[in-house]
Amino acid sequence: MIRCDDRATLLAFCERDPIRYRHIIHELASPCPEWDTAMRSFYGSSAQSSAFFVDSLADSSLIAHLRGRELRLEGQAKGAAAGDLASWCRGLSPGLITTTHKPIRSCLAQIIGEHEWALARQYTAHAGSFRPKVGQTVRMLRPEDRPTWERFVARHADEPMVVPGKGGSGAGVRDFEFMCSGMPADCYAAEEGGELIGFISVNPMTRGCDEVSAMYVSPDHRRRGVGSALLSAGTRDILARERLPGYFAGEAGGDVDAMLRGVGYELVSSVWTVRL
Repeated sequence: MIRCDDRATLLAFCERDPIRYRHIIHELASPCPEWDTAMRSFYGSSAQSSAFFVDSLADSSLIAHLRGRELRLEGQAKGAAAGDLASWCRGLSPGLITTTHKPIRSCLAQIIGEHEWALARQYTAHAGSFRPKVGQTVRMLRPEDRPTWERFVARHADEPMVVPGKGGSGAGVRDFEFMCSGMPADCYAAEEGGELIGFISVNPMTRGCDEVSAMYVSPDHRRRGVGSALLSAGTRDILARERLPGYFAGEAGGDVDAMLRGVGYELVSSVWTVRL
């Protein structure tokens, strides 16, 4: 693997599969650097060192991104022996490895043995596949909705998707605050009896993709179509901007997969991650 600082070469590789590789594209060409600065400030973190590698500068079939001690390896190792690639990875001493290609996962098993890999999934939808669900009224949140939002947060203060801490991202609180400060974050809510029962947020990821960043429905309102209605509202507006949605399902199970497919989302790739 060769160090590569040519962003044009790296972007040419990643844009062959722009939803699968959207997080790498974001690192190379963020559509909103102010967003990245705000993210680091929200989580109290600093910018990490970042380096890219390819197997060939002339015709790349394999790319690696090392951010801090997190290694992401993607593509096809057709020009490198599996043993050589494993040795190269071992020399980096990563603390976390991610890939969306199963053959690479098998190759990396030579380094880490039979550690347990976490499995997540990435999805997208397009105008031809989108099937909106409109059984629940959904509206966009505004800064003046703060009192209603704060009551919702107080009711779900133990939920990591809503509030930071306990290993969660707190993406709900984060995106509402970003929206209130004028950052490009769209927050949608479903209501019942004047109170919020669920929310979804959408953030810019690349020039051609918006990320469905967070979605949460109160436990006593699940399996009633609330999540599908929220997802439909966010997806409708993303597609209206002539962009594509990205959805990272984490370790979600069959219920989330069924909801996504019901709205017209399609599986882009699995994502395997292992901590060393």
